[in-house]
Amino acid sequence: MISGLLLRAIVCTGCIAVCLAGAACAGQPPSKGASMSSDDDEPVTRKASRVGRPSPAPISFEGKRYEQILNGDLLGLGQRTGLMSVTDEASKQRVGVVKVYDYPRREGLESDAGDVFFVSAQLDAAKREIVIASERRERFAYRIDDGTVHKLP
Repeated sequence: MISGLLLRAIVCTGCIAVCLAGAACAGQPPSKGASMSSDDDEPVTRKASRVGRPSPAPISFEGKRYEQILNGDLLGLGQRTGLMSVTDEASKQRVGVVKVYDYPRREGLESDAGDVFFVSAQLDAAKREIVIASERRERFAYRIDDGTVHKLP
């Protein structure tokens, strides 16, 4: 029978070996055939499912709350992602929907596989804009005063 101390030593040694092997592999670039990209050279994940949707915190400014809409189809808005709601904070009523970017559906993909969510949304109070970055590394600015959106370089 193995003593408790010896058993702990064996388990710890095994854990250290696994950690060292993982660290060594993590520093290696993927093998030549392991890289994945779509037809338009957009990077895609190695797994079809996500850990979770990116969801930047809502932005409150001058009595309005601005936040990403996670599924516009459920609300009858004509596209799943790329949309932001504008809500009056006092009444809790949605007062507008902003199309930040088009969400073209790719044929042959599951309904959520091609979703492109916001990864960040930041208020620039001096310019009175909300700057939004998408998963495709595109940046957009929503002008609060006139409700327009323009793509940033």
